[in-house]
Amino acid sequence: MAFFEAYFDESGTHEDSSVTAFGGVIASQSEWDPIMSAWLKVLANHGVPRMHANELANLRGPFRGWDDDRRKRLVNDLLDVYRDHEICLIGTAVENSVYDSIRAEFPGQRLNAYGFCCWFSIGHLILLADEAEDSKVSVTLESGPYKNVQPIQVLQQGLISKEVQDSLGFCAAVYANKATHRQLELADVVAYDTYKYYSRELEGHTEPRYSLKRLAEESVNRIGIMPEDGIRKALKRFAWFKD
Repeated sequence: MAFFEAYFDESGTHEDSSVTAFGGVIASQSEWDPIMSAWLKVLANHGVPRMHANELANLRGPFRGWDDDRRKRLVNDLLDVYRDHEICLIGTAVENSVYDSIRAEFPGQRLNAYGFCCWFSIGHLILLADEAEDSKVSVTLESGPYKNVQPIQVLQQGLISKEVQDSLGFCAAVYANKATHRQLELADVVAYDTYKYYSRELEGHTEPRYSLKRLAEESVNRIGIMPEDGIRKALKRFAWFKD
């Protein structure tokens, strides 16, 4: 039997954000020890106690005083961890103004952009897990003061049918923090770079800041921004998630 562990985080949920993103990493349970050993070794070699993508991008926290060359060296070394191990990346993003305008077409629909991206990303996880016969999957989401409602409700109220849960051995999502579950640092990088990539695209930039997007294109990954017709079709399926 194959055991998989998935970790997810969000980005772009602040008030003035143009994009909401939800990203995660999935690997077999046996693969996570070598993944984390390599990840923590990279951080130790660069003299930082933790990885937080927003802090690195803005040179705050343990990255205060760094120059861009030092930042890029760390990013490249961390990306090698993704490349060198059997990790699948999943990311979903929506343009907030587009999502809100389409959601308005469905009176009473209360699934916000964060909950929507959560649902769609974990939907990708189901597709991946379905490719592995006789598997069990656990999901851990990064915790926060506002996060403990919609994703859990989405999972419990119909995202995954009982038949699918039974066939996949799916475990309902639980919340944890990066201090106790360092795997969430890898999810944070995916979520943040998914958010920044599509935010920059909306601003007219054509190249990613770093190589995460190219890394995703080289691998069996699913990272993308939801088109309008995709959002509309998905919200029709969520007719039950209303006030």
